[in-house]
Amino acid sequence: MIDGGYNTREVISEYKSQRVGISGEISTSLYIDATKSGIPDRIVDQFTKIYEYSVDFQRDIRPGDKFTMYFDAYKNRKGDIVKTGDLLYTSFSPGDKKSEFWLFSNEKKTENFYDENGKTAKRRLRATPINGARISSGFGGRKHPILGYRKMHTGVDFAAPTGTPVLAAGSGTVEYAAWNGAAGKYIRIRHTDGYKTAYFHLSRINVSVGKYVKQDQIIGKVGSTGRSTGPHLHYEVVLRGKPINPRNLDLPPSIALNDAGRRRLASVQKAIETQIRTLTSGDQFASTR
Repeated sequence: MIDGGYNTREVISEYKSQRVGISGEISTSLYIDATKSGIPDRIVDQFTKIYEYSVDFQRDIRPGDKFTMYFDAYKNRKGDIVKTGDLLYTSFSPGDKKSEFWLFSNEKKTENFYDENGKTAKRRLRATPINGARISSGFGGRKHPILGYRKMHTGVDFAAPTGTPVLAAGSGTVEYAAWNGAAGKYIRIRHTDGYKTAYFHLSRINVSVGKYVKQDQIIGKVGSTGRSTGPHLHYEVVLRGKPINPRNLDLPPSIALNDAGRRRLASVQKAIETQIRTLTSGDQFASTR
């Protein structure tokens, strides 16, 4: 401050752009262990969004599961990351089942993450249409908690507080959105290839019959309507009239590359693999293993 006023000056800082690779393994949780290893929050968030369609982060993660994230970063003179670009490559091995994805722009100039076979990380249906809930009852035979006798449980129950958002497991057309006896407030969506999904015991319905909904759109809220012992979502996947276990879904991706696209993707994969090998050989690829 000078004579009651303020004196300002412009400071220009140069940030060096470089590609950064960090590998580690889970001992506590993906978020805690990834951020401890120096991976910024934005990159961890991108990583979880890539794998959320194939990995249940509440139940599928175990200590020792390995991850790698390779991304663009900007560092200050001290070498601290002050800004990041996008993830370019990811590797994740929950339960020793390794899956890798590369950032790639298809023929329509749309960026997405693709595996080595040209299939996107995003799947046509979610295995879990609700975030952060625990499974309170699985698919299969069980003693019904109200009726008292053994009965086939044709879906998966997710215990969650009333009002928790329920997401459309996939894009499709709403076939039913109203009260449905023991199911309470109920939604059924028709998807492609003979698949349908159903959502029971809702406290609120946010869609109407005939409407087209997009994957991840909020369609309702968790409740305890109908024949229910407490707030939860009963979620069903039906294929051509037969209920299947949502936890065993093995669906094709929402988008797959054509032959020309797969050839171009192979070039991107090769270039990134060369870059990672260069970083690793020069001890510039961080690892917390």
